[in-house]
Amino acid sequence: MTKPIKITIRGVSHQDVDAPSVDDLLSQMQNIVALLHGVDNALNTKEQRAIVWRITDMSKNSPLMVELTPYSKDYGVNIDGHARKVVRSAIKGIGSVKTGTPPDFFNDALIKKAKGLYKNVTNGLAQTRIDCSAYDTQGIEIDREAGQEFTRHEATLLPDHSFAYRELGSLEGYIAKVELDGFKRPIVWLRSRLDGQMVKCVSELGNLDRIGHLEVKDVISGLRVRILGMIYYKSHDQITKIEVEDVDVFAADSELPDVSDAISPGFTGGLDAVAYLETLREHE
Repeated sequence: MTKPIKITIRGVSHQDVDAPSVDDLLSQMQNIVALLHGVDNALNTKEQRAIVWRITDMSKNSPLMVELTPYSKDYGVNIDGHARKVVRSAIKGIGSVKTGTPPDFFNDALIKKAKGLYKNVTNGLAQTRIDCSAYDTQGIEIDREAGQEFTRHEATLLPDHSFAYRELGSLEGYIAKVELDGFKRPIVWLRSRLDGQMVKCVSELGNLDRIGHLEVKDVISGLRVRILGMIYYKSHDQITKIEVEDVDVFAADSELPDVSDAISPGFTGGLDAVAYLETLREHE
C-alpha cells in the first residue's frame, strides 16, 4: 500500500498569527508537486507520469499540514516501489540544489521549481517541512537559513542563457491541440516528450497537412509525431515556436509488431531447441 508524505508550511508571523497568504501557500504546494511529477516522468520508462498525488488529510491548526498520498494513474497497477524512488529522489534533489550540486533527474525546469521553494522562505513564508518518514528516509526542512545558503549557490546551478536564437532541428512529442490562429494559419500545439513543454508549431505552406487528414480521435488521443523545421528559442531550454517544414507521424502502438508476430509455432518442425540445433550442425 502506498504511503503518504506530509508537508508543513509556516507563514511569517503577522500580529502573532502564523497565517501564510493564499498565494504563498499555493505557490509552495505547486512547486513541491511539480518536482514530484518531474522526477516521476524522469524515472518512468513509459515516458509519462505513473502517479497521481491526492490530498488525504489536512490539519486545521497552525502551522498548516497537508498530507499527500500517491495513487496509480492506471487502475490496479502497484506503484509502491516507484513511489518510493520518486519521493527519495525528489527529496535528495531538493537538498542537492541548496548546496549548488546538480541533482539527478532534475532538468533546468525542475531546478527552477526547487529555486521557488527556497525563494518563498525568504519572502512570505518562514518554513516548509517535507516529512518522508513513511518511506524510511530523512525529510527536508527549508527555512530562511536554507534559503540564504541556496542564494549563495544559485548562479552555479542556473547560468544565464536568456538569449534568443534559432536553429534547424526537430522535436518529438505528442499532439495536444489543433487550432487556427488569427491569420487562419493551422497551429498544432505539441507536448514535448522530453520535458512536457508545450510548443507552438505553425506553417504557412501546408506542411502540417499530414496531421490534418487523420481522424480526430487519433489526434486528441495523443498522437506521437516528430516535427522538423526552424526552431525558435527564447532561451537555451525554452522554445518559442517551430516553423514546420515536415512532419513524421509515428504508428500507433496497436499497429506495431508484438511477440506473437515474431514467433512461428512450427519453426523447429516439432523438435525441441536442443535437437533442432543439433540438426543444423549436422547439415553445416
